[in-house]
Amino acid sequence: MNVDIEPRPLERAEEELLVWLLKNGKADADQFIDQVPRLEVVGKCGCGCASIDFAIRGKPKTKSGGLHILSDYQWKDSSENIFGVFAVSKENEIAGIEVWSIDGNETPTHLPNPAQLFPIEFATISNETENKNTHEFGNNEMIVKIAENFLLALGGSKVVFDKKELKLLSGKVYFDDLTEEESQEFKFVPSGEIVFSPCLDTLISKIRETRLIDIDQISIGRQMLVEQMQEGGLSDFSPEEVRQAVLDLFKIRIDMIDEGMETDYFFVHE
Repeated sequence: MNVDIEPRPLERAEEELLVWLLKNGKADADQFIDQVPRLEVVGKCGCGCASIDFAIRGKPKTKSGGLHILSDYQWKDSSENIFGVFAVSKENEIAGIEVWSIDGNETPTHLPNPAQLFPIEFATISNETENKNTHEFGNNEMIVKIAENFLLALGGSKVVFDKKELKLLSGKVYFDDLTEEESQEFKFVPSGEIVFSPCLDTLISKIRETRLIDIDQISIGRQMLVEQMQEGGLSDFSPEEVRQAVLDLFKIRIDMIDEGMETDYFFVHE
């Protein structure tokens, strides 16, 4: 969960990273570069990671609306720990730089140097993965169930699938009044790095039930989420299963599709 701090100017390394992410991000990312000189750092993550929030100088931090990912990369540290970093906007203003642990081994306490970055591409399912025991990866029925639950947790009212294959799920999620105007097409290519387990499905359900998600942000830190779920909603699962499920939750990316093109994706963050 992010906490507000006294506004301060961006450090040189922060500005250089942000500009690099915007220049090397999605098609619409570079249009935000003009905002960079007017930004201040106004928040940081309470978990101890290096994530920071931005606001336009003289304006309050934008609190409403969902996050739009502008650029998404990964890097490794000297110990081969794998981290992700992405720049985000909210209501057409740069909102921050988020970092996270992809492999779950360490918390990223420093922002990366742009020279360390390479595109973030989770491995998709290989033939070897398909042949694994379903307990290790998850059968198709469980993957469908988790994808549906995930979209509902992010505010969906109804999910309709038009394709339910092991390597590809697609369909439409409806919001509010269930009209076409309040819907979003999606595509989900399950990652071989995620364990689609009953524990992950139950975790998402408990997050929905306990209202621990605000738009796309989990309202408590990752470690607190693990502890709270171990004590309550996921007490039937082992501590290792709960930690794995929380780790996998933050890896889920479901593509938004507009006019046949991938334009953004559904995800959750701290």
